[in-house]
Amino acid sequence: ASRTRASRVTPLPVRAGLAVMLIAILALGSAVSAGMIAWLSEDDAAAINTAGSLRMATYRLAWKLEAQAAEEDIQTLGRNFQHRLESVSLTRILQGEAEAPLNHAYAELRERWRTQLLPALERGDASGFQENADDFVSQLDRFVLLLQHQSERKQSWQQAIQGTALFVTVIVLMVGMYSLHSSVLNPLQELVSATERFRAGDLSARVRYRADDEFGHMALSFNAMADALEESHHTLEMHVARKTAHLAQANAALQLLYQSSRRIATDPATADSLDELIDSFQNR
Repeated sequence: ASRTRASRVTPLPVRAGLAVMLIAILALGSAVSAGMIAWLSEDDAAAINTAGSLRMATYRLAWKLEAQAAEEDIQTLGRNFQHRLESVSLTRILQGEAEAPLNHAYAELRERWRTQLLPALERGDASGFQENADDFVSQLDRFVLLLQHQSERKQSWQQAIQGTALFVTVIVLMVGMYSLHSSVLNPLQELVSATERFRAGDLSARVRYRADDEFGHMALSFNAMADALEESHHTLEMHVARKTAHLAQANAALQLLYQSSRRIATDPATADSLDELIDSFQNR
């Protein structure tokens, strides 16, 4: 079925270029966001590893105190423990607000270490250190759990961004396919159909597609060519018809002259025969 259009349409190369640019921007944005989230997730992984090592270091300190190890070794382990507790791998993942759950959990860890574990460690109080070690490890576990939740949220952001980019890409492709079908395939099929009809002898075949695009211009050119050929064909038919009529009239006149000359030559001329001959010329 043919379709009539009159609206101004953006040229097909421009539409195709815009679609490609949009898909490229979506792909680039998705890749950049994935890289940034992966980079931020590395900090979370490092913080989780550091927090896990603090758990083992707490048990090691408790064992050293219980075994009455050398004070220098214990103090060295204590300094290493505090250095890891205050390391950049833990502090750089903290959020801006002091009351944020992750910041609050980290502040409680430092407070328990400063007020309970460290004094017991400096006194060499194995029982006092052990009494607070289990609670400290429990706080470490909650802190690690919060870190894991934060990392999972970042992963969910990445999935949401990629899902949105994929959804928009599918929409762009669907719109592009519809535009291709309506603006390219349909007018092309109509142009081919009109061309086949015109070649088969239907000089009234025309393309009804109207749009200010490439195929609209092709349709106008085809229709103009078809109009010119149809008019030329009609002019030629009229000229041939006139020539045919003239030839038929001349042939009839020659035939009458031949018959008349034959009758005059074979029959004696009378008034009646001459009248009949004159009437024959007048009827012709």
